[in-house]
Amino acid sequence: MTRNLDLLVLNQGHGGIGYFEDWSATDLLTYMVQPMVAAEISVNILVLDFCVSASLLGAFSPLLSDQGVLISTVYSTGAIVSTDIWRQLDAPLQRRDLFAIQTVLNSRMRALSAGITGLSHLEQVRGWSEVQTAQHLQAQPQDRDAVSIIRYLPQIADAVRRQSLAQAYADLVHLRQNPNVGGAERAIFDFLPPAANQYDAHANAVIQARLSDRVVAILTLAQYGLQRAVAGLQLFAGTPNLWEMVQHGREQLLAQATGLRRCPSPYVVYGADGGWLQLDAEFMRTPLDPAVSTLLGRIHPSAAQDAVQITQGLLSGPPVQVARPEVHFLQ
Repeated sequence: MTRNLDLLVLNQGHGGIGYFEDWSATDLLTYMVQPMVAAEISVNILVLDFCVSASLLGAFSPLLSDQGVLISTVYSTGAIVSTDIWRQLDAPLQRRDLFAIQTVLNSRMRALSAGITGLSHLEQVRGWSEVQTAQHLQAQPQDRDAVSIIRYLPQIADAVRRQSLAQAYADLVHLRQNPNVGGAERAIFDFLPPAANQYDAHANAVIQARLSDRVVAILTLAQYGLQRAVAGLQLFAGTPNLWEMVQHGREQLLAQATGLRRCPSPYVVYGADGGWLQLDAEFMRTPLDPAVSTLLGRIHPSAAQDAVQITQGLLSGPPVQVARPEVHFLQ
């Protein structure tokens, strides 16, 4: 009797090019895949959720149903199917809703891909001089909000936590004079008193309250893509707290700066119906654009090399029959 699985996830192990843990591609095919195929088991959505797993696409593709898809990675990255994602998948798995299952996975891959783009630029943007920041914002004015969150919101947070109120006031006034600061951060300065001798503990608490409002907006408004539950959380005190949560979302927030070059997504999607392979268009270029190689190198030292090696292998023979490159795939 044929048994069809809607979703199969292989994870909880280390991958390298051509192997998973101590199992080579041949081992996996011989001792895992072929016995499952012989038992008439097929899979609708197969996720190889470990580093450089696309190098094993050929070994695992026989498990796919006629319309099955296989999700894998061409360079090292974090897990797709986390505990929270399993919770989101529970209901669609119960009702065998393949579209809903794929929607959850796609949403997760998009969020992770955006985070990778943000991470690839994070230290660079934080390290810009004010002249470099101004030059970028002049060329890409739509990036002001995201850049301001990354560069200037932490400076406001540092200021309101200073032991010296005089220094806190001086820092805030200095930031208010910086034209690169975004409008939402600048609105916090509207509550600054006109003179340093008026900046007392109460005035500092007012600024902290306005900062808290801004952080809550970032964490909850759909436009920022984080949409965290924040009820009952304080700005700095306790674990978790609002400030920690917004700091943990920095990569996704910076990815909203569309003037920054996208770092190609690590994910490739293979479809059994025709042998198609969806991937980022940057991986079709030979050699890779040096700027793309630089971004990938910020994610993992071997990311560019691994992605090129795996992609060339996939495109050179079966089971892949046709490439479907997309600009900014999953972003």
